[in-house]
Amino acid sequence: MNLSEGDSLAQAEKYLREGDRFAALAILMEYVQQNPNSARAWWALSFAVQDRQEQIECVEKVLILKPSHSAAHARLTKLKSVQTPALKKPLPSAPPAPRAGKQNKTLQYAVLAVMGCFAIGLIGAAGVMFLGGGRASPLAPAPAGSQVAEISLPPTWTPTISPTPPPTRTPIPAFSTLVLNTPNDQPALQTAIASSKVGTSPGYYAPDFSLAEVSDNSTVSLSDYKGRGVIIFFWATWCRYCNNEMDDIQAIYNDYHGSGVTVLGLDVGESASLGRKYKNAKGLTFPVLDDSNTQVAATFHITGFPTHVFVDPNGVITYIASGALDYNNLELLVRDMMKMQ
Repeated sequence: MNLSEGDSLAQAEKYLREGDRFAALAILMEYVQQNPNSARAWWALSFAVQDRQEQIECVEKVLILKPSHSAAHARLTKLKSVQTPALKKPLPSAPPAPRAGKQNKTLQYAVLAVMGCFAIGLIGAAGVMFLGGGRASPLAPAPAGSQVAEISLPPTWTPTISPTPPPTRTPIPAFSTLVLNTPNDQPALQTAIASSKVGTSPGYYAPDFSLAEVSDNSTVSLSDYKGRGVIIFFWATWCRYCNNEMDDIQAIYNDYHGSGVTVLGLDVGESASLGRKYKNAKGLTFPVLDDSNTQVAATFHITGFPTHVFVDPNGVITYIASGALDYNNLELLVRDMMKMQ
């Protein structure tokens, strides 16, 4: 659909009015990625998503961008107060009581049927006994020395998962000598690709960028960290998955910063003041950079949050991970990026 930004938003709102939430959702998800500061788009998206928690997050985003939005305030209060009632199954209605005379006849027929079946069973058993010489043939015993495997399962079988302890959070102290302090300031880790091969896929040199740090407005560039491994962490304050992962990101920075690894957290599509408040509230010590105009996110073709780009000490992208990661997964990717054993 070749529509301008305003036309696409209007088309999504038209779909919502017509009750076609799926078509509206497809347009709005793409629109908010390109225009994350559009309160109108977030407001429309709150009606397109079906999950109540996602609706709440969209309305909260509207209020961040437009605090005076009275309808959003009223809807947020309503969404947070709604409780899903438990469904009650109607009791089955009792069948009408049969007439006494009809009930007596039915009982008589049932008794006669049971007696008839019993008599037929006795006649059949007598016939078998007569043909078999008056006794039933026993089952043939198993041959001597053979083993009969008995298969049994408990009445309710539930697979049990053996807990696996997480790897020790101890970085390798001697690793810093592997990358740093090498002749002519060249890292010891070598990557056999042409220096002109720049791109946003694994195996390419990561494009350089420069952004302002939200705390002091100082300029930070990716090239400042040549010779060190870098995790470029694309996130936003409204993303609950980013918020859940942030403590693990900080822990990785704490544990591997001394071994030549840093984190650059790019706050995408939000004001620097909002990123600064979040950084102070969480006590983050790695650089948090202001990508409010989404320029760097667009360069790396970021389509969702969180997204992690792992760049080795030579500046080459080793891995790109979309979606939340825990400490163990982050550590495995860091050790792979740094060629740790």
